[in-house]
Amino acid sequence: MPLLFAFTPAILFQGKPADITMGSLPDEAFFADVTRVDIEVGDHISVGDSLFQLRTESGTHLIKSEKKGVIEAINVNVGGMIEEGDPVLSAEIPVTGFGVFSSMFSAFLGTIAFSSLTMMYWIRKTTITEWLLLGAATLLLYWPTFITDAVGVCIVGCVWLLQRKKNLNEEFVHGN
Repeated sequence: MPLLFAFTPAILFQGKPADITMGSLPDEAFFADVTRVDIEVGDHISVGDSLFQLRTESGTHLIKSEKKGVIEAINVNVGGMIEEGDPVLSAEIPVTGFGVFSSMFSAFLGTIAFSSLTMMYWIRKTTITEWLLLGAATLLLYWPTFITDAVGVCIVGCVWLLQRKKNLNEEFVHGN
């Protein structure tokens, strides 16, 4: 869980940081002058919103946002120079209810897999292969995306089925 707190801010109801750097400048220019800044700290931006305007030898160019978020810091000023790769602004991608649910769900399932991994026991003592599978499932379940959760749940389910089959086989052998 401490790893999830550090790498999955949604579990703490916080957004993800989104630092934006200047991509390639228009017309393959080496640098540009900032002629207008259209954003302020605290503004909510969406994909396609105007951020600032640049002037190069070939004219002026409007730079638009490629991410959504809330502006936390602006690193460009009117009259300033900018080069490719310069940090433009810092923002935070707001957390959503689905992001919080996904993180909590991943944490819950990942903790169950991690418990089985560390105890070397699921519904019976695990073999080395089952233990390695539970280790992979733990990593996948602690990564909160739908795909990794689905794969992790499938792996844990397969280990459960393998162990259940072994238990049934032993009952059959000892029952006769």
